[in-house]
Amino acid sequence: MVSHARRKIFLPRITLSRLLGLVILLSAACAFILLAGLLDAPIRGSSGHSAAVGERRGGSRGKRYADYQVRSDKVEASAPGENGAGVMLRGEELNRSEILFKKEAFNIIASDMISLQRSIPDIRDPKCKELQYDVDLPSASVVIIFHNEAWSSLLRTVWSVLNRSPPEYLREIILLDDKSDREELGEKLEKYLAENFDPNVVRLVRCKERQGLISARVRGAEAAVGDVLIFLDSHCEANVGWLEPILSHIKHNPKTMVCPMIDHISDQSIGYSSSGDSSTGGFWWSLHFKWISQQASEIKRRKSNVEPYR
Repeated sequence: MVSHARRKIFLPRITLSRLLGLVILLSAACAFILLAGLLDAPIRGSSGHSAAVGERRGGSRGKRYADYQVRSDKVEASAPGENGAGVMLRGEELNRSEILFKKEAFNIIASDMISLQRSIPDIRDPKCKELQYDVDLPSASVVIIFHNEAWSSLLRTVWSVLNRSPPEYLREIILLDDKSDREELGEKLEKYLAENFDPNVVRLVRCKERQGLISARVRGAEAAVGDVLIFLDSHCEANVGWLEPILSHIKHNPKTMVCPMIDHISDQSIGYSSSGDSSTGGFWWSLHFKWISQQASEIKRRKSNVEPYR
């Protein structure tokens, strides 16, 4: 009698939480375009154009920065946080900020002292400013998911996107509320949006039940009407020239997943600074995010610092 040994297949052990994290990561990779950045894009005989101010498809809105430049004429140059400067606290304000830091995970006292339309420095490589893009770029729906986000950081995100995006390309900004229960994000937010923004441009969509980040992004995508979906965190600031290169890359290759340069905002002082251009985002096996240095072959392949890298 011949016995046949059953073949055994050994699979690596993986916990349910690790598997769930991997599923979320893969889902995000398929749907996610990160925040403001400075990538260049293929140049296709663009004629330099200036953004129209005031009027936009579907209605009008308040005046934006002339030629969507970096500084707002509504804010004094010496005001806290202007030109991306950090805010240094002392005494009782410092003590309060340290207590609230445990809840907010950033210095909310400093953030609240800074204008919602503060100026930030244009820290692009000078060669980026020489690049031109097609005039007929696709339109963008910018989706911002938030859950109990602080008032100042949330609205500074909205204003930065609105003020530094050419109106012909910004189809809409969708604020997707993942069932926040913070008081100021209720009627106060609805009133502020109604008084300050064109309802066809900045829209608030609320979830009746808590969805979680990925499901909330799906809800945002379902509500969007633009050609391109861009998902942003609810505590970032878009810089000048952030949108055109993203749309240009996608126009010339719709299968492209664009990840822009991500600058740094200090969680302690809310100061804005460059993060450089030598790293790319990645993950440890534990699925924790990390920065990875560019490979030597990629550095060799790039002909200039304003070329995108992989």
